[in-house]
Formats: sequence, C-alpha cells, structure tokens
Amino acid sequence: MKKILVYGLSSMYGGVEAFILNYVNYLPEDKYNVELVVMNKEPEYLKERLQRKVTVHVVPERIKNPVGYSGKANQIIRNGKYDILWCNFCTLTDITWLKAGTRYKIPVRIAHSHNSENMGGKVVMLTHLQHKRVIQKYASHFFACSDIAGEFMFGKKILRENNYHMIYNAIETEKYAFCKKVRDKVRTTLGLEGKQVIGNVGRFHFQKNHSFIIELFNQFHKIHPSSVLMLVGNGELLEEVKTQVQSLGISDSVLFMGSRRDVNELVQGMDLLLMPSKFEGLPVSAIEAQAAGLPCLFSDAVTDQVKIAEAVKFESLDAPAEKWIEDMEALLQTPRENTSQMVVAAGYDIKENAGHIFERCV
Repeated sequence: MKKILVYGLSSMYGGVEAFILNYVNYLPEDKYNVELVVMNKEPEYLKERLQRKVTVHVVPERIKNPVGYSGKANQIIRNGKYDILWCNFCTLTDITWLKAGTRYKIPVRIAHSHNSENMGGKVVMLTHLQHKRVIQKYASHFFACSDIAGEFMFGKKILRENNYHMIYNAIETEKYAFCKKVRDKVRTTLGLEGKQVIGNVGRFHFQKNHSFIIELFNQFHKIHPSSVLMLVGNGELLEEVKTQVQSLGISDSVLFMGSRRDVNELVQGMDLLLMPSKFEGLPVSAIEAQAAGLPCLFSDAVTDQVKIAEAVKFESLDAPAEKWIEDMEALLQTPRENTSQMVVAAGYDIKENAGHIFERCV
C-alpha cells in the first residue's frame, strides 16, 4: 500500500480541483492510501465530490501565517512517512511542500503543472522564476497537462528528461456521453427550447476572458435574438461580469449558473462551447464538452493538444469579433453526435488512467 500526500486544492472548485478529485476517486483503494492538504478550512466541495475515504490536513493560510504554514507542512511530512508527494501547481510561488518532502526524504516528489502563464502580478512571476531555476533540487518527477504547461513551469530542458510525463486531464467519460433525453430535459427545465445556447464552463478569472465572451455574445445576440449564453462557474470577477451584462441590456439572455454538480448534464443542453481563454494548461471542461459531442471554439492560446473531435476550431484573440461570430455560426451547423468513444480512444478516460498515473515514478 502506497501512502500519498496531495497538495494543490484551493478553496474554490475549478478545473484543477476537478482533475485532482477525478484521480483521487479512481485510484485503486487496495493500492493507495490518500491524504489531502487544504488551507484554512475544509472546503464544502470535498464533502460533495469525494467518493472515497481520505484524511484531510487543514493548514494555516500561507500569506496570513507563513511561519505556522511552514511549521505545519514540515510536521505533516515529518510524521507522515509518505511514499509519494504529489504537488499540483498553477505557478511555482509555493514549493514549501517539495522542500519539506526533500528534507524528510519522500522518495517520489512530483511537481505537476496545470497552467501555461502567470496568473498573478510581478511578485508572483518573480517568485515563480526563482523557484523554476531550482525546482530540480526538490522534485524527483515532473508532470504536466500539456507541453506548453510543462515548458512554462519547468523549462524546455526538463521536457526532454525521462522523469517528465504528460498526464491526461482524464474525465468520467460515460457521464458526459451525448444523450438526447438528458438534453431535452435540461432545455425544458431551463426554458431553452428553440434557443441557440452558447456555453462556457470556467472560473470567473481574467484567464478565462469573460469580458470578451460577453462582448462576442452581445454582437452574436443582435444577429440571433433567440440565442442564450450559459455561464457555469464562480469566481472573483463574477459581479463585474454581471454588471457588464446589465449595462449591455442582455440580462434576460444570460444565465449565470454558479458552481454546479450537474455540469455533465448542462453541457448536453448547450449548442456550442465558447472558450476564448487568454491562456490555459489544458482545460478539463474542454475534454468534457468534446465527450458530450459539443462543438467547441477555442482561442489560439489554448493548446492544440486539446483537440479530439472534429467539431473544434481555434481562433486568434487578435481576430475581429466578426470572425469569431462567423466561426460560431459555422460550428452551430454541426450535427450533434456521441463522440465519447473518441475521448476514450484519445486516452482521456479516468478509469483507464487513474490506476497507472504513479507507475511512471517507479
């Protein structure tokens, strides 16, 4: 039985949290004993989404109590006798756990990249770059959701090493397979019959470019008055986006769904996933959408490694809105199909992946 400590869960459920919990839930319980690290308090989503028994360590917030945070991290790792430390990062601002894992000789210490650009200000980036230069001293293995995420986090040299591995952002494919019955139920419940439903699933963060989504939809809606925009997620920019929607007078045509447990059903009710992100590692929601047979329009800042199905297009963030709308109209003509087996064949099924993720580290 291998004992694993997992770092990288935030207080808000998003793509990284979905990825981690997908793997945790499907790791063989006869092979792996899992413990999680969270800051400040145990988030509600763990109670809703965990499907196995785990130990949860609550530690002080690093920014508010750096001494208490570091002390607790070292105490947990010193006493834990872990076989594997799995650290999930969007930037390398905090490598406390990897340092402690090295100090107390955890044999497998994984740095796992989930992002391809800086998510913070100058101080965040400077700290990231400092840690990037020394990361090989503390991590024994390097994982990434895509090669652009690996290069951003670790540099090109590590991508050529034997201890670097791309890990698929795997999902519960069966849950997302296209089902007309579910689609009809969602559209009836939400009053979407006869509507063209443009959707986005993601945290309200500048990375996801919601202001551009609203601008695009506003222009698309003028041409297609029966269209509706469905936004799934929460985040720090939610109220700002709501204000933008109100100022444009399109509140009746924009659905703010919040954080949901039924995303697998909501994507059935959509007609197009619109994701003009400023940067991404490799978005889990993009894999989920393709499993549901949903046509997808991504910005060219999203890695082309995300493309599985045929009804996928990438557009430049520098392109005029008219070009984006032209792409949207073309993709909306695509017949809806069950493409879930394409996702399985591409290697993105969690049942096929979870049991093997740590075998790369033996």
